[in-house]
Amino acid sequence: MASPKKNVDLKKPVERPKVPTALLFRMFVIGTVAVVAAGYGIYRYYFVPRAPMLVPAPPATEVPAPELVPQ
Repeated sequence: MASPKKNVDLKKPVERPKVPTALLFRMFVIGTVAVVAAGYGIYRYYFVPRAPMLVPAPPATEVPAPELVPQ
């Protein structure tokens, strides 16, 4: 049988640990920025057309090979 704990006042409410307001605000700001950045990245990936290539691509049938006979 467990003995009752000594020096415990059952009438006193339990005190919650205090979280600094600045830390809580910073956490929500960083979280909001992360969610907005992820949404922007998904939007750009699926809806914004890609920039054209700067160098024209060779035809798929062409196989690049060096010249065998020097000129």
